[in-house]
Amino acid sequence: MTKPLEIDTVQKRFQSSLDRLPPRQLQILRLLASGLTNKAIANKLGISDGTVKSHMSYILPVLGVRRRQEAVAMLTKIQLPENHPFNSIRFDIQNHP
Repeated sequence: MTKPLEIDTVQKRFQSSLDRLPPRQLQILRLLASGLTNKAIANKLGISDGTVKSHMSYILPVLGVRRRQEAVAMLTKIQLPENHPFNSIRFDIQNHP
């Protein structure tokens, strides 16, 4: 069984990792957390799905996870401060065909 202190440490490490991501990667992570696929994220941002995959191959190791689902699970578990950049991402996005 994981102790609360260990969980707190893992969450702090994850948040610290989030702080290292640039705004574009935070956007992609936010869209991922909302349940979108790589292709849907690409369409929303007007980039290729290969570019999304490239960003994800950077994001996951920075966050210390291996799978997209792990990143989303951690995002749902941690309590980010309201003023954290992840919470304040605004999307100036047009849907692309």
